[in-house]
Order: sequence, then structure tokens, then C-alpha cells
Amino acid sequence: MQRGGWINTYSGFFSRELDPTFRFNAGTSGTRDEYVGAVTLVVPLNRRLQIGLTVPFIDSLQRNAVLPTENSFGDVIVASQLMLNETENRSVSAIVAIRTPTGQTSTGNGKTIVTPTLAIWQDLPAHWQLRGGIGIDVATHTDEDLHEVLNLNLAAGNTLTMHETVPFRDLTPYSANLNQDLSSGKNLTDFSLTPGVRFS
Repeated sequence: MQRGGWINTYSGFFSRELDPTFRFNAGTSGTRDEYVGAVTLVVPLNRRLQIGLTVPFIDSLQRNAVLPTENSFGDVIVASQLMLNETENRSVSAIVAIRTPTGQTSTGNGKTIVTPTLAIWQDLPAHWQLRGGIGIDVATHTDEDLHEVLNLNLAAGNTLTMHETVPFRDLTPYSANLNQDLSSGKNLTDFSLTPGVRFS
């Protein structure tokens, strides 16, 4: 079984990690391209409690025909994770993440959002594993665009190589995310598929 971190999916288990990430969002319908660089630190405090910190050190909106380039520090996210149930083949945990308004509104930051989430990891036969979760973003200020957003996440992966295989140990291709706006009246649904490969 392999419990390493996967990008863009929940982890129901605990781990000790320092993960740099880079994200590019292509602008459509007059919106601007966006680049975000961040680093996440995850540290278990004991067998039941884990703390995570995500620091987006750069959030850059690129200029288009109408709007100029905007750069700022992003909104820092602090997450506490409580282990609810853990066996050799399954982990279920509760996560409460708080997005703090450390960035600038010019880049879409400066928001306070609380996100309670239930996350699960399940080991399956034939080197398969399943992970995901369900949560909701709750904005704490009425002037923010989306007040409540439902987040659904599901990823499945199969470990193709053993830990002793060099150079691609624990090679695991995996992948889906669904975000549904619940409250603004705009009926916005965002679906993304994030294929990825993880190896150690």
C-alpha cells in the first residue's frame, strides 16, 4: 500500500511533507491567465491531530486586452486534520481549513473562507487505492462572490511498480474534482480532471 501525497485530491491519512506546487489557469471569455506558486507544509502533532500550512508566495494575473498584470502574495491556508478512524487499509479524517485574507483583492485574494471536509483513503486489492472527500466552502463575509461552494473529490490510482524498483519506485498514475456553487444564484458548476503520476 502506498500513502504518498497526490496533487489536487484529499488525503484521509497523515503524512509529514513539504510540497512546492505551481499552477497555471488558462483564462477564457475575457478573463486573464493566472500563475500561482505555493508551498505546503504538513506536520502530524500526534496520532490523532495534524496541522497543515499552505503559503501561496505569488499569485499573478496576466494582462489581457483590457486589464493590466496584477501580482500579489496569496491567501494563506491553515488546516487542522483530526483522525476519526484508521485501520491498516483505511483512514477517515475530518479537516477544517481556514483561508486567511493575506493577499490582495486585485488578484482575487483577501478572502476569509472556512472549509470543513470529510476525507477518506482506502487500500484496494491488486495495488489499487481510492481517496477523496466531500466538503463545503463557507465565506465569512457577505461581499465575497460565492458564499457556499460544495466540493466533491474522487481519485483512484494503481501502483504499477514496487518500492524497490529503480528509478520509478511506487509508480502510481491517478486521477476528479467537482465544485458546485450553492448560494449565489449563478448556478456555477466547475468540473476538473487532474491526471497525475506519483513515484518516489
